[in-house]
Amino acid sequence: MSHFCATSVNTLRIATYRSVKDEQIHVISSCMRIGKLGSFVDNAHAGGMVIGINIDTGKLQNYATDQYGCRYSNWNDINFIQSEYFVPNWENILNFARKVAIRNLHLRFLALDICIDKEGMPKLIEFNCVAFGYWLMMFNGYAPFGNYTDEIIDYCSKHKAEQMKIEC
Repeated sequence: MSHFCATSVNTLRIATYRSVKDEQIHVISSCMRIGKLGSFVDNAHAGGMVIGINIDTGKLQNYATDQYGCRYSNWNDINFIQSEYFVPNWENILNFARKVAIRNLHLRFLALDICIDKEGMPKLIEFNCVAFGYWLMMFNGYAPFGNYTDEIIDYCSKHKAEQMKIEC
């Protein structure tokens, strides 16, 4: 992970969703945040970049985006078009994210910030339940709610209609 920026901790943002249909935890989107060389942080607002991750394979996209959605094929002297990168121990990371999310009983959505230690093990830095960072996924070509977008819209629409009947 330090290959992408040796001066910062490059984190994974893994978004999870507890389904309203089956109560199971699903990973719905993911990306990697990469710091700017010389920086200690990887936040896009501090000059870092974001790269989408295919949740099925752990493969990084061939471009990075900044906080405004501008795409870059080169970042920190790495050409993302000429190389294929995969997040190491991807399945282990996904299982870790699910284990964290299942312990948060009252939250349907979590955005987990995870780092990988020297042994390749995932470590939780923090989880976000308010400032979810949907734009990170959208700038990288992914729907923020992944395959569960219709389920979520249907649920919200139904419950909004029920709430309106109660108020009337």
